[in-house]
Amino acid sequence: MHHHRPTTCVLIMLAVGSLLAGTVAAATLQVGPGQAYTTIQAAIDAAATGDHVVIADGTYTGSGNVDLDTLGKAITVRSENGPESCIIDCERLARGFMFQNEETENTIIMGITITLGADDFGGAVYVDSGTPHFENCTLDDNLSVNSGGAILVDTDASLSMTNCRILNNE
Repeated sequence: MHHHRPTTCVLIMLAVGSLLAGTVAAATLQVGPGQAYTTIQAAIDAAATGDHVVIADGTYTGSGNVDLDTLGKAITVRSENGPESCIIDCERLARGFMFQNEETENTIIMGITITLGADDFGGAVYVDSGTPHFENCTLDDNLSVNSGGAILVDTDASLSMTNCRILNNE
């Protein structure tokens, strides 16, 4: 006859539960009309390592939504529903993203369209330092006067991209 030891099982579950409680879960910071953050930069500013800044469908323009700086944080900035639904429109007044704080491949930009970016260097994206990663993004109709119609990456930096579309840049 088997004697069950439910107390051992309960103790193991409690031990695992307390270990899990010690880990900090990544937060999701929502951006968009009626959300906790009304601009992308405000959510980035509030984000901590591992967090996800999730941008609601729409077109984002103006201060706080262009010339975005991830501040060296290992965060994911992504759309809710893909690049067709989430557009950063720089209105030929700015670029989309600037990386200048030694971002790593754990700084991820995902599912966003950057359009009508304009700057002397890197119309949509300028990577001054670090190694950020773009995934499932579209860089369309951006302009640079000097170099990097869509993207300029400095010599001591790099940019990795997966499944991105780069079109109609000048």
